[in-house]
Amino acid sequence: MIRQATLSDIWRLLEILQEAHSRSIYADVCGIDRERAKGLLSEGIAASFNGQAFAAVAEQAGQVEGFILGSEEPLYLIGDKTVVTDLFWVATSRVDARDPRQLMAGLISWGRLRPNAAEIRCGTTPVIQEPEKAARMLNRLGFEPYGTFHRMEIKR
Repeated sequence: MIRQATLSDIWRLLEILQEAHSRSIYADVCGIDRERAKGLLSEGIAASFNGQAFAAVAEQAGQVEGFILGSEEPLYLIGDKTVVTDLFWVATSRVDARDPRQLMAGLISWGRLRPNAAEIRCGTTPVIQEPEKAARMLNRLGFEPYGTFHRMEIKR
């Protein structure tokens, strides 16, 4: 079941983020600043109640097993039009297989209603997901490939 996220979901969302982080490429690089994460989630969920952000969760057997948090910002932070994007789109292995797609579909619907939005942009990286699998899902939802990501790790 997909529903709007509420502030009472924050502790479970933090658990999901921690679980995802533990299997990410950054697990040995850094930890999660729980206070910062809690603040970001709180702000996003609160903003979703007046339409200024998008926050939804996927429940399986009464437990949240996935979520999406989306925002809108000026294109390249300087444009007079905006881009809608996901800040988090994360699920556990226990999520219903259809729910990640439904979460993204909800973000797309919300983004299309934003009067100043010029595009919806979402990336797939190997941080915690299988980028090819996520890319196929995004393509089926109407997204098109848009450049590539490159990274350079700093060894300390």
